[in-house]
Amino acid sequence: MFSFLSFNHVRCRQIYYCRRLTVPFSLGEKMKNHKGFTLIEVLLVVMIIGFMLAVIVPRGLRATTDAKYNLVRQNCAELAAYGNDWIEQQILAQGWEVVRLEVIPDEYRIIKTLLSDWADEGVLDLILTTGGTGFSPRDITPEATKAIIEREAPGIAEATRSVSMNITPHAMLSRAIAGIRKRTLIVNFPGSPKAATENLAVILPVLPHAVQLLQDHPNSEVGHQLENDKI
Repeated sequence: MFSFLSFNHVRCRQIYYCRRLTVPFSLGEKMKNHKGFTLIEVLLVVMIIGFMLAVIVPRGLRATTDAKYNLVRQNCAELAAYGNDWIEQQILAQGWEVVRLEVIPDEYRIIKTLLSDWADEGVLDLILTTGGTGFSPRDITPEATKAIIEREAPGIAEATRSVSMNITPHAMLSRAIAGIRKRTLIVNFPGSPKAATENLAVILPVLPHAVQLLQDHPNSEVGHQLENDKI
């Protein structure tokens, strides 16, 4: 039985709101009616405004940000769950196992760290990523993947794009890559659930043999021998 990890990548953005700063009424009237200020009065004004900037405003920003960010993360998780149901069904139908599922934001460092850590565990045969493969400035999954792989597997990405081109010309906009880190194969899929499942269907026939080769299995060359016998 093969151990498969499905890594799910969706766009989660933090939203920040800024509240207007207002000077307390009594202080505002004092500033309006007086033509000059003593050094102590100036220092008092600076201290009050500094306190508002350092304590009051960040608390308000933090409360608003946390609520909005949690909402965005929840929506992203729901979207990922919808798309990954189809992928997981195809994997389980092969009699394989989905070991882990993760939803993370479009952050280069987070993607890079997670991919390298999971591949280095030495128990995962395959890592699938979904999303972040297009032209958007935040689509950096291929870059994060390329930064941690040790060898590229261009044929896999070429095959998925070739088949997808027969369905939609938008397939040529995919920058997805595939590669190997230690004994783990990592493959990028598009964020569209339909496109991701179509891509998975393309590579499913070769995955068992790919894993055998990576694990240096004694029967890894049997597939090649069978193909040669047919010629």
